[in-house]
Amino acid sequence: MTGKDRMSGRSGLILGFVGFGEAAYYISLGLKESGLEGAVAYDILVDDPERGPLIEERAAEAGVTLVPDMETLVGSAELVLSLTSAAHAVPVAREAACFLARRHMFVDMNAAGPDTMETIAEVLAPTGTGFVDVALMGPVPSYRHRVPMLASGEKAEAFKEALAPFGCEIEVVGNRPGAASALKMFRSVYTKGVASVLLECLAAADRYGVMQRVFESLVKSQNEVGPRKVLERFVTGAPVHAPRWVHEMQEVVRTLEKIGIEPVMTRAALRYLEALSDTGLPERLGGRIPSDYREVPALIRAQVGRKKE
Repeated sequence: MTGKDRMSGRSGLILGFVGFGEAAYYISLGLKESGLEGAVAYDILVDDPERGPLIEERAAEAGVTLVPDMETLVGSAELVLSLTSAAHAVPVAREAACFLARRHMFVDMNAAGPDTMETIAEVLAPTGTGFVDVALMGPVPSYRHRVPMLASGEKAEAFKEALAPFGCEIEVVGNRPGAASALKMFRSVYTKGVASVLLECLAAADRYGVMQRVFESLVKSQNEVGPRKVLERFVTGAPVHAPRWVHEMQEVVRTLEKIGIEPVMTRAALRYLEALSDTGLPERLGGRIPSDYREVPALIRAQVGRKKE
């Protein structure tokens, strides 16, 4: 069987996991159950007296062969998956680059920034290795190998094709390394931000015995017009209403401080709205709500540029 056959997702596909922690374990376990016949892994912690036994136990369960070093791993597999951590992503790529060649595909699945992925692409470029930036978009223990994945890079389509026979859900989002990670990272600004804001909101509401009413009110507003409309209103309304919202949030900050709740998220929102007001965009729009949320970031950038001139 040729290397091309193996990379196209036939039964001869051999994966190499760099790092065999929780994510690699559950992905490999799911792939084995879906018909993957061969996988190897290299983890520097295998000799650790505390973590080593668990790594060995999980590898045996998932049918993954542990190898002693990066050279052996790269020599054994054509599709190399990096699942270490954001801090180790570039060093791992540099080490792997010493042994990678054109026949390989290197896939980074770490939760790292897009600039890290761009750096990895530069590190691997001299080797001729195909590089794919992959963002895991759900809890791996729940989804296993079917965790929704976003992939970017010149070999993203080939990666999708290679794992398609095993039921993996991979969406290609572009040819540029870093695009997938950027989508996940910047999405987290909203998801983690909303979670933090909501907790601060409910903590304050609870002091006045209206926590459930506030929560249900928020749910109702989402249900009445739908999440998409709510988000669009937030984005298109903020540049127009920022000055008024500043005064409202100043009052919220004062109230939270008075009842002993540190207004971390509220104060941050206030600073952002103040900055937005200071751009002069609210006055320039003159009360006109942008018709499309996609216009707003460009409007803000343009107005900031005018102020600097």
